[in-house]
Amino acid sequence: MKLRKEVIEFAEAMEKELRRKDEQYGKKGWKELDNKFLTRKLTEEFSELVQDMVNYSQSGIMEESPHVGTIAMMIYDNNKKEDN
Repeated sequence: MKLRKEVIEFAEAMEKELRRKDEQYGKKGWKELDNKFLTRKLTEEFSELVQDMVNYSQSGIMEESPHVGTIAMMIYDNNKKEDN
């Protein structure tokens, strides 16, 4: 499957955010964060994104969108079922 240009660009923005947070969250990163914490962070980041959208802040939207996507990815990853 070939990834769309927009998906690759968004993934790169998310990776940049993850690398920026690596030191803060340690070696295991988001793997040790529980759903309660991630839900709180997702709500917080989504609220910031909505505020930027309401204020028509393109730079804010470009900054906050990857934050929301990154946390959603963490939730997805932490809740995958292990293959048996």
